[in-house]
Amino acid sequence: MRLAPLDIYNKEFSRAFSGYHRGEVDSFLEEVARDYEALTRENVELRQQVEEMGKRLADYARLEESIRKAMVLAQSTADEARANARRESELIIQEARQEAVRIQEQAHALVRQEEERGAKLREQRERFVLEFTALLRSHLAALENGTREDGESP
Repeated sequence: MRLAPLDIYNKEFSRAFSGYHRGEVDSFLEEVARDYEALTRENVELRQQVEEMGKRLADYARLEESIRKAMVLAQSTADEARANARRESELIIQEARQEAVRIQEQAHALVRQEEERGAKLREQRERFVLEFTALLRSHLAALENGTREDGESP
């Protein structure tokens, strides 16, 4: 059982012949009781401070854990954002390459189409020249024949 300051104040000693001087004992007990009471109060205050410090330490530990989690989340988010940006840039590059291939194929198709059109036009021109030449020859021959016939008849 713990000793309380009141126990010291109220302590009574039995009287014996040629014992201690009562006034000195009472004075000393009062001094001890005051010091003990002060130490008890100080002990209570220190315990409260320790408890408060413990609470603050727990708060700081929670804050530290929250900050650590936030940093981990921020790092994870940054890594994910970089990965997404990388994937998106690769996708954009792939789409650009596909678009370039499509444009190139369209250009080749257009060139082939124009070459075919040019070949058809050359063919038509050659036929026209041949047909026109044949027509001119036939008219020239008809004119020559008509001139001969005209020349023989007068």
